[in-house]
Amino acid sequence: MPINDPTTILWLRRLFVIANLGAISSCVLIHWRINRDGMPDIDKPAPTVADRSTAVLADHSKFKSSDSRPVQGGTVKSPTVAFHDREFLWKLYRIPVKSIIVVVLLHGFLKSTKPLLLQSVLLLKGMWQAQLFKVYILQRAPSGALQRPWAKRTSVVRQLIEFTRSIGDAVSVA
Repeated sequence: MPINDPTTILWLRRLFVIANLGAISSCVLIHWRINRDGMPDIDKPAPTVADRSTAVLADHSKFKSSDSRPVQGGTVKSPTVAFHDREFLWKLYRIPVKSIIVVVLLHGFLKSTKPLLLQSVLLLKGMWQAQLFKVYILQRAPSGALQRPWAKRTSVVRQLIEFTRSIGDAVSVA
């Protein structure tokens, strides 16, 4: 089946829209579950992932909200689990937005059809690998690799910039 066939393109567009609707609806569901104050589901009790108690986070400087600022007496309040999850939720919302932007640029303006299939698969893969998706949608216990605080991933571009800086520092020292 050729990828430039009009019926194939129509099915790829439908697949892309369905994948985006699924990703956005799962983000909204995660957002709702973070904000619902740990209310149990109808059929089974929810895990205590939306606990409002303080999480023991090693580095408070990553958080720029009132949850991590010093309070009276000079002590620093730890960010809550819900606050920590909201920080990662906004990064999860970026996955479908970036996917839509790539498809609009490559398929809409350049008339390339391959980004429709690639972004549909990459969108679902990115959502499936997200830690919030595993905790809130798949109902996995937040232990082991899902234990908070989660390490923030550095982008490939940031890694390249740091690598070139380290090379530049090594050359300037020599």
